[in-house]
Amino acid sequence: MSGRRWLACVGFFLGCGPAVAEPGGSTGTSGDSTGASEASVGSTVSAADTTTTAVSSETSEDTIDPGFPDFGHLIPDAPTPGCDPESGAERASAIWVANRAEGTVSKIDTVRGQEVGRYLVAPADAAPQTISVSRNGDVVVATDHGGVVMIHGNLEDCSDPGGTSQGADDVRAFPDGCVGWFAPMVYEHQRTAVWTSGTLDAESCRYEGALVWTSGIQDGEVEVRRLGPEGGETKDVTAVVGLAPSVYGIYGAAVDSGNNLWGVQYATDARLVRVDHETLEVELVDLPPDAVYYGMAVDASDRVWLCSGQAQRYDPATGNWDTAPSTSAPSPCAVDAQGRLWIGGTTINAIDVDTLEVVASLSPPVGSFGLGVDFQGRIWTVGAGAGQVYGLDADGGGMSTVSGLANDAYAYGDLGGVGLTIVGS
Repeated sequence: MSGRRWLACVGFFLGCGPAVAEPGGSTGTSGDSTGASEASVGSTVSAADTTTTAVSSETSEDTIDPGFPDFGHLIPDAPTPGCDPESGAERASAIWVANRAEGTVSKIDTVRGQEVGRYLVAPADAAPQTISVSRNGDVVVATDHGGVVMIHGNLEDCSDPGGTSQGADDVRAFPDGCVGWFAPMVYEHQRTAVWTSGTLDAESCRYEGALVWTSGIQDGEVEVRRLGPEGGETKDVTAVVGLAPSVYGIYGAAVDSGNNLWGVQYATDARLVRVDHETLEVELVDLPPDAVYYGMAVDASDRVWLCSGQAQRYDPATGNWDTAPSTSAPSPCAVDAQGRLWIGGTTINAIDVDTLEVVASLSPPVGSFGLGVDFQGRIWTVGAGAGQVYGLDADGGGMSTVSGLANDAYAYGDLGGVGLTIVGS
């Protein structure tokens, strides 16, 4: 795109301590499930490794006209001839929020300011964790012990549009009519699910060939998988060797413009992890000392950000770290269309991603338990223990409140697909 800097919202609750309690949750402990597959770096496994529940997709004649405001700043300067990107995922008006104890995710219409769907994420007990939305508007959710689920964000893509949730009080049996597939896996903890960008097809005006990065830990061993977009089948498995002991393995993650995976641990002596999209080669990067990291992001210049009581910016081209002031920890983070990194806490501060200066501040009703930005540029934050999500005008012009979520609701990941659009464009 133009010379404007962008920052992709990704992981929101990273920290340190191998046996540390998550914000608002219990101390992580190893489960008694048996091992996920072991593999050397770059090895490939059969799709038979993981049994996947896929739901066929037939296009419905029903369509939705959301009537969105203009957000041309997120559309590529030179779209593919014959394709109107405004009709695709860039027009999505939803963010997604996890209700962990309940095992569901909520879809929030950010234009109307209301919850329009609530979906079980697995056939049985599974706590939803990281959220990632594709360029087509489909969401994947890592379910900690339970695998990864994909839910279509657009009604016309659902296999049974008449059998899908219509709101918070309408949770259907699993799989809901908009569940595309579910890939069960066996890990003690599985906290990562991140889409790659895929390639825009001029005929269908859809992004084809996108994969899903996911990661889990079993018996102290961390591995990364890539899943296929149509059925969630395992494409390959890569072992990540050399990380400090941790409960959760890789906790927050994002992709850069080359679809390479960046991840970071929720542990003391954590390290930054990069897995190459083409070769599956693993690179480990030492972090600045004496820091606790919750939020994580990758910007349009492929710089990696870690957010806590301060923000650290890592430039892979130079190997340099730069520090910016932040706000109270824990610190989820996301970016808006003006190149401001918003970092949550008891207050939400905005940092210019180039100058590292604090340029704005917002005061949510309750401290942030997750934070994201929608395609209209509003800042969305989940109130810790409040069962509410707040949409704040970035310029301080007002706030909308969506109530009725679970009290342990939180937001972790690229909540509406803005982050992937930024690095993919």
